[in-house]
Amino acid sequence: MTTAGVVALVTILSVGGLYLVFLLVASYVSVKPPRVPLLLTPAQLGEPQESVALQTSDGLTVRGWWSQGDGDWAVICSHGYLANRCELVPYGPRLRALGASVFYLDFRCHGASDRATCTFGLSEVEDLRAAVGFVQERMPASRIVFFGSSMGAACAARLCAEDKTLAHALILDGPYASLDEAARGFWYVTGFRSLAKFMAPVSRFGRLWVGFSPRKVDMLDVYSRLEKCPTLFLFGTADTVVPLKSAEACVAAKGAGTKVAWFEGASHGQARFSAAERYFAEIACFLRETGLGGNGQATLVEPGQELNV
Repeated sequence: MTTAGVVALVTILSVGGLYLVFLLVASYVSVKPPRVPLLLTPAQLGEPQESVALQTSDGLTVRGWWSQGDGDWAVICSHGYLANRCELVPYGPRLRALGASVFYLDFRCHGASDRATCTFGLSEVEDLRAAVGFVQERMPASRIVFFGSSMGAACAARLCAEDKTLAHALILDGPYASLDEAARGFWYVTGFRSLAKFMAPVSRFGRLWVGFSPRKVDMLDVYSRLEKCPTLFLFGTADTVVPLKSAEACVAAKGAGTKVAWFEGASHGQARFSAAERYFAEIACFLRETGLGGNGQATLVEPGQELNV
């Protein structure tokens, strides 16, 4: 081999080695994510706020806020990846106006909860289970609604599939169908569209830290086990984390007792901002249809349609 060939080979091996190291570091950071500060509280919106620390079955301390309402039902809010309990706080006043008490949870590795390894909705089931225990202790025999965003939605579905007695209803905003697909689509959401293919292998390396392959985390079976639990899916038609075909597969897997609202042109989690009034109108109508917060009729909206409320 010529000198030039040796140099080229060394260069290729060096670049390849650096790329592998980069993927290892990026995958580690993804399961030990940086924390977003708590920037919005129920108290800032004039709502009651009680700080709560809970112990999980696997020995962690997770934290949240409790806002007591006037009714006999409660909503447990579970945030998405890289977010925290503040994510769904803006909906607290409207939910309490319908009579709900509201619990806002910080998952492990997020907000003010203990640092551990983020498993994107698998181990986090224990965090949500601890929140359920608190609500049941504070409001025995209350009807519980889970309101989850992205990872939090998938986590709520997983918990309720394991114990079908927990949920009166589920509100699932952008729950993923496949963890591997969601991880690859995540890079588009963060704005690194030009680097998405470059970053795609990160999820494969994640198994080194979490002990399982994202390819094997398929949520469709989970949704099928929710049986007749009333469920509202909220999906954007331009979502890269949960593409339209995958969103439709989630809805089909759930089957009976399912309502879905499609938000035309909305990306992952964007409908709350781009169609804020319609977004909550869908939630309020759904809750009323399940017997909570008055009378109403939830709507079934097909992709491409708009609803005026």
